[in-house]
Amino acid sequence: MFVVTLPAHAADQAEAYSLRARAAGADLLEIRGDLTPDIAPFDAGMPILLAPRGRDMKAYRGVPVEYLDLEAGDDWSPAPGTRIIRSIHHYESTPDLRQLMTELQSLAEEHPGAVWLKVAAHVRNVADLHVLRDLQRPQGHNTPLIVLGMGPLSWPNRILSPWRNPLTYAALDEDSRSAPG
Repeated sequence: MFVVTLPAHAADQAEAYSLRARAAGADLLEIRGDLTPDIAPFDAGMPILLAPRGRDMKAYRGVPVEYLDLEAGDDWSPAPGTRIIRSIHHYESTPDLRQLMTELQSLAEEHPGAVWLKVAAHVRNVADLHVLRDLQRPQGHNTPLIVLGMGPLSWPNRILSPWRNPLTYAALDEDSRSAPG
């Protein structure tokens, strides 16, 4: 499934932007708390994935959230039926494979009800791409993984994402990017 993030510049035209994203092939619209902290309810025309990123859920009252992306350490009580994604972000670098495997195993054990576990890491070199590739091999837990590279050198990981990940994050244009790469 393809995910497009609602950018800050489109927050006051969320419905129109989501229709444009849907026409471009998006399956989910992501709303991120760090980009659009307050948004009025709107008809997205597709399921909404909310990533609060430190924001209070009250800011999204009335927005029909189907997926909730919670970072490690976030503690929320989602509405019944909401699908949970547990995520880890490394914005500066890609840790070694052993560390990432340990982090994922902890997430899987702490949150057995998550539908997906997600790792996003900044790619600095080819070795980091190999770590992210190796991370997608079976890890001893049954929760499917989403493994994403960030940064200008992450493009090989991003190009292969539709074949490796249950969710692929994309932008409609350069001005709508929500993460580097």
